[in-house]
Amino acid sequence: MGVLSLNKVYLENTLDLEALDLRYSDIPEAPETVREDCCPGAPYISFHPTLALTLVNPCPQSGLFAHHIPVRDQDTVAQILARLARVEKKIKDVSKVTLWSYEDPVLGPRKVPSHENPTQGKVPLSPSTVISVDTERSEFKVSVNGASQPLGNTVAYIVTEENS
Repeated sequence: MGVLSLNKVYLENTLDLEALDLRYSDIPEAPETVREDCCPGAPYISFHPTLALTLVNPCPQSGLFAHHIPVRDQDTVAQILARLARVEKKIKDVSKVTLWSYEDPVLGPRKVPSHENPTQGKVPLSPSTVISVDTERSEFKVSVNGASQPLGNTVAYIVTEENS
């Protein structure tokens, strides 16, 4: 276990994993299948349920397209932006990307975005914002001031570029 713990970051990067949890198979909270099927050289892999969130770029002539990013329950906006940066190679600095939710999560994505003001009708999401996922209902919710509000299946992302 010590060797795996020392090389955890390397394993996550080379296997392109979001997270890697290393646990002993004989712990009491381990499921029965893990205790029976897990052996040296044959790890037991378990996956968390996800739901695809559509991220669109409303800025004209940016060369950035829409992406479907898998989101797990209790993911933060920063984690979603890191996944977006892995998929969209034109994003070099994640700190220059902001996620915007629609004020109206049902009608907002259906409106034609404004050319002059792409953030019109949208609310910025801070990187620490936590998104709740209900995979049974296929719903995303975001907590704002302690109240849970629907997020919708589509959000916008805008990359701010500094002119040198």
